[in-house]
Amino acid sequence: AGTFPKTVLFSVNLDPEIPYIRADQTQLHQALLNLCVNSRDAMPRGGRIAITTCTIPGKIVQKQFPEADPTKEYIQISVSDTGAGIEAETRTRLFEPFFTTKSRGQGTGLGLAVVYGVISSHYGFIDLESKVGHGTTFYLYFPEASEGVVAADHKVYPKTSQGSETILLVEDEDMLVDLLKSIFKANGYTIHIAKDGVQAVALYRQYHEEIDLVFTDSGLPKLGGWEAFCQMR
Repeated sequence: AGTFPKTVLFSVNLDPEIPYIRADQTQLHQALLNLCVNSRDAMPRGGRIAITTCTIPGKIVQKQFPEADPTKEYIQISVSDTGAGIEAETRTRLFEPFFTTKSRGQGTGLGLAVVYGVISSHYGFIDLESKVGHGTTFYLYFPEASEGVVAADHKVYPKTSQGSETILLVEDEDMLVDLLKSIFKANGYTIHIAKDGVQAVALYRQYHEEIDLVFTDSGLPKLGGWEAFCQMR
């Protein structure tokens, strides 16, 4: 099975008019992926994950987070699920490193702590609403970046720092394929994509002289990631 089973449905509603934020794209993707995985685990029988964006005035954000800048607009990203919900006593410890409600061997307890760290490093804030039996919504807030900051970013990170290697990406979940492909290509890498272990082995044998890295999911249809990797060696 992929990272997200077919019983988990996604809906996305993105505001096309929201301003830019100053953020590390890879870290932000990781934070959102961690939240989606957390939602998936809260819905073992399936459900729906909704991702939305909108703009919130800084004065409103400051009422909840006194450190917020009231002169700025904040971009709100929300990740909602229809899962089991989170009990009140658990919410107070949710972002502590190594705190987890999962069974032994099912998680490190670092997922939400990583999310909290990413948001904090971007001068943002995170909050949640949850009702047991009805689901959970995480709210992320990021301050807008001025046009000058965005323009400066293009100068700070020249294209010469990008990679040029070729990566074999092995993943059967379409959303993750699109996410990882966009990250790799944005950083200059050439990508070959396989949707299962058998296809991965075939592609590797065809392009092995040019492939520099194999990036694979462990749980794949037809042939597992580790088994496929062993056949490539």
